[in-house]
Amino acid sequence: MENPSNQLFDNLKGFKPDVGDAAEAALLKLFEHLGPEKTYALVVLGMIEQEDLARALGREPKTVCNWVASRSIPFVRLGNKNVFLVESMREWLRNKENRPRGRH
Repeated sequence: MENPSNQLFDNLKGFKPDVGDAAEAALLKLFEHLGPEKTYALVVLGMIEQEDLARALGREPKTVCNWVASRSIPFVRLGNKNVFLVESMREWLRNKENRPRGRH
């Protein structure tokens, strides 16, 4: 029986989202970068590892590590790794959003 993460990864390689060429290329590049196990975790479980979150946010991994140490970002400790739930990251980013203050 094939490993489910490898099977999902193989299926996603042929994934053609209807979001335009640039977004499609970025998504496929992300899947390729993550590999089978991490892609499975992202798509099925909705979680991403610390170094991949740093890359997605354009930050150094040490920065994300500092956020975790100061408890300024939501995370889940699984064994010896910190993982981040995608939905929690969306909410965290929404809360960081600078919103217009209205007209002066």
